[in-house]
Amino acid sequence: MRKIAFDIVQRSPSWAWISPNHPEFERLRKELIYKKVRWEPAWWGKKRVWRKKIIKVSMISERGWFLSGLLGEIEKRYPYLKIRKMKLPYKLQKINLNGIQLRSYQNEAIHYSLEHQRGIIHIPTGGGKTIIAAGIIASVQDFRCLFIVHTRELLHQQYLFFSRFFPTRIWGGGQVDYYPATVTIATVQTLSRWDENEIKNLREHFDGIMVDEAHHSHSDTYRRILIKSEIPFRIGLTATPHTLWTTEEYMKACGVIGPIIYEAKVQQLTQQSYLSQPIVLMVKTRCPVYGSWYWVRREGIIENEQRNKTLAHLVELLRGRKILISVDTVEQGKILASLVPGARLVQGKTPRRIQHLLRQALNHQSAIVIATTVWKEGIDIPQLDVLVVAGGGRSRISVVQRAGRLLRPKDTNPLLIDCMDYGNDYLASHSQQRFQIYRALGWNVIVGNEKEIERKILQLKEKRDAKIL
Repeated sequence: MRKIAFDIVQRSPSWAWISPNHPEFERLRKELIYKKVRWEPAWWGKKRVWRKKIIKVSMISERGWFLSGLLGEIEKRYPYLKIRKMKLPYKLQKINLNGIQLRSYQNEAIHYSLEHQRGIIHIPTGGGKTIIAAGIIASVQDFRCLFIVHTRELLHQQYLFFSRFFPTRIWGGGQVDYYPATVTIATVQTLSRWDENEIKNLREHFDGIMVDEAHHSHSDTYRRILIKSEIPFRIGLTATPHTLWTTEEYMKACGVIGPIIYEAKVQQLTQQSYLSQPIVLMVKTRCPVYGSWYWVRREGIIENEQRNKTLAHLVELLRGRKILISVDTVEQGKILASLVPGARLVQGKTPRRIQHLLRQALNHQSAIVIATTVWKEGIDIPQLDVLVVAGGGRSRISVVQRAGRLLRPKDTNPLLIDCMDYGNDYLASHSQQRFQIYRALGWNVIVGNEKEIERKILQLKEKRDAKIL
């Protein structure tokens, strides 16, 4: 029998190898790169300064070793290469989730996960990422899964969900039951404190790893756990589009988990009535501010009287809907609470406590609630109609997670109100970045002055009232 000559060989669940003598070796090394900033000391006359230098880092070493999650990306770019991959043998069974009917795109995501066994699934917020994870686990006989989260709040939230279908245990948040079950939920902080041998022993207890909020997996903490664990089946779940990741973030996440294997677009789920299509209204504000970022943020956002009054006026026009005003500081929250009669400022020491208070406050037919952005990731607020982003900011992940709370299906289009700030380069740049993120998500973005936005709100209000009647 003729022996097949492979171009690339997966040596272990975490590592693969290509010969440096392979004709495509140098091309692969040059393609699978990311740019990194390095600060180097230099002399300017007699003064020592730091010089910014951009370097290119290849994901493939000079000896041909690279993280095996990149095999999927290599297959996409070089379909003619012969690759020997390691796969987990498994037996399928009928999915039983206590009567939950999976949507078509959820079934597709499960199919691709079982076919590839490595990769990242992108589903918008509200699309049911955790249900997909449960479907994957329920599809395979005797499958034991380690489900990794990054906060204590998500730990308990996911425990309540998975325990409805499977024997479930917790590692983290002050609770550790070392005997693994069908689903074991662990915080990345707990696993990061384990030594190398303990992490390697995970392979004896688990068939697969799933990473919640997989856009965090590029960090060194996640990479150490995923590389050392040597578990072959790896799936990442995220609501943050990979187009908003940097090349370095994507390459590193791809290396330890795998490439994007399935992506459901917001527009697709909106057309199928699974999600709502938000309308983004960005009101122009101007406040010339100078100085350091501390003073720019304080005078341009937190204590900006014109900006806060403009937002309060727009909120008044929307009174009668369930409105959440997102702020970065309690100080700004108190200022807005004084400008909006009946608005409730929700405060809590933990996101879990804030979620409880938010649910209580938004339980009324008409509610205006102000909360700090500590609630933004991993907290479920299904009844939200209007989100007002009062705190500014530019973090891609924060903007996506925060704005994604509006995507739950509703009878009318939800609204997101933000500011297009002028008068300072920092604020203008941050506003433009948020604008680009909204556009990248496929949302309808309208920018105008206060009068123009006011007219648009009144038009939408008339359409909404006519629809209700």
